[in-house]
Amino acid sequence: MATAGPDKIHRTWSVNDKFKVSVNKDNPDYTKAKMQFQCFFTTRDNVGLKTEERSGKTIVQFPVPQDKNSHSRSTLKETFRKCMIDFVTKDKSYVLISIDNIKYWTKREFCEVILEEFIKLAETKNAKLNHSVKLEFCTLDDLNFGEAVKACDAKIKGVKSIPVVQKDSRSHGPSVCIVKGSLANVKVDAIACTTSHDFDLSHGAVSAALLGRGGHELQRELYTKCGGAQAFGEVIPVYGHKLDCRVVFFGVMYPYNPKYAKGYKTSEEYYCSSIHDFVQRCLNLAEKRQLRSVAFPAIGAGVLNYPIHVVADEMFRTVDDWRGTYVNEVKFVIYPKDKVVLQEFERALKKYVTVSSSEIRHSGSIRTSHFNIPNQVLKLGPKVECRFPLPKGYTIEIH
Repeated sequence: MATAGPDKIHRTWSVNDKFKVSVNKDNPDYTKAKMQFQCFFTTRDNVGLKTEERSGKTIVQFPVPQDKNSHSRSTLKETFRKCMIDFVTKDKSYVLISIDNIKYWTKREFCEVILEEFIKLAETKNAKLNHSVKLEFCTLDDLNFGEAVKACDAKIKGVKSIPVVQKDSRSHGPSVCIVKGSLANVKVDAIACTTSHDFDLSHGAVSAALLGRGGHELQRELYTKCGGAQAFGEVIPVYGHKLDCRVVFFGVMYPYNPKYAKGYKTSEEYYCSSIHDFVQRCLNLAEKRQLRSVAFPAIGAGVLNYPIHVVADEMFRTVDDWRGTYVNEVKFVIYPKDKVVLQEFERALKKYVTVSSSEIRHSGSIRTSHFNIPNQVLKLGPKVECRFPLPKGYTIEIH
């Protein structure tokens, strides 16, 4: 029987060969579902069903009875059946219901009622549903995930949930690239950013840009989650809201001060440790959420006044040393007008991007799909080692 441990963010059950059910801990906007039932609550019967097309998805306004009684259960089942028969097609057979905004019903009660009718549809022949269908309950909350899993275990008798198969760890770290632009405009799964000790996003250039694009909901959620205080080095995940990402990782870092640097022999050792810990924590959180791409600014190079060459070297070094399964792309986003920062990151890129002569002889070129740096020649010494894909447009000269 399925359990909802913190590292389990996806479960799947089979009702029969064609009808599947899953519970997914994810942002509903970033799933592959082409059909989404968007719940709203009403005290009226016979509410008309409305749909709209949004970003290639069909959104069905799904009325849910506000009162919980036998009549409401029947109404909810009838509405679900009608939506399935009227709107689900072979091309749009992946149906998603987000349960985070469900109120009046417990999450488990709601899921069980929906499942009862879904199983009934699977057991009866219907000309409009003679193809494969997947129903997914989606949530961002651990408790809601657990309640949905319990509902599926209870209703889908004799069927064990199938956990997502974990891939073996890669023998190398994710690819790395430098992107010129604003962190607020980058499209990735996760954005990482430091913030001031009071978590006011308007107090830093990068965080202020995220606030401006992400909306005030970003600030409100951060205040709610941090509780007014957070341990140094801790990272808080926040929903991306209007940003082009699933999640934003916010963490507090401090400028060099003997008060925070006890035990460090030098200021540079402190800088490296702070940068390493933040970048590594963010990558670990992204890996736990099975995210693919993470974007960072130049951590500490702004108001914290960390030496830029130390920032660039340590960020590349940390990603180079890190190993994971899901995260396969890291972007370092540098504002184009920050010429010195950009120069230091390009220097560090050349320092850490190396390839072996055997690989050159084998292929004649290096895969460069993750980079967008203008055509240049990268000169390397005779002792080279493969660590990163070569930047796009670079060629190899062994001298």
